[in-house]
Amino acid sequence: MRGIEGFVKGVYVGNGKLFVLLEIANRTNINYDVESVSFITSPIQTGRRQLETEEKIFVPIWSNQPENFSKKSSKKLVYVFDKFNISDNKTMLFIMNEIDGERTLTLEIKPKYIINADAIR
Repeated sequence: MRGIEGFVKGVYVGNGKLFVLLEIANRTNINYDVESVSFITSPIQTGRRQLETEEKIFVPIWSNQPENFSKKSSKKLVYVFDKFNISDNKTMLFIMNEIDGERTLTLEIKPKYIINADAIR
């Protein structure tokens, strides 16, 4: 999104926790100051109709999220949640908003990523 790229690098499970590994890259010459980050569920659209489901917000219990992404930089972020699962008709969205800016990054974390999460010890 306008010079800000994000990638879901992996989903892992262990010790009753779910770990989401993301990589965020700022390809611009302008720092990206993080205003907010949220994880929400969103219904998956099927054909022309959208399934009606209630949105849920997930709050990480730990993360290494920085306050900003320097120009021309890339960082790996880890978000830790108490273990959970989501249904096949929903997807989890990572949404990051910029302070006083219009660059918003949205990444999809599909249910199959969570169900097939790699075990860590």
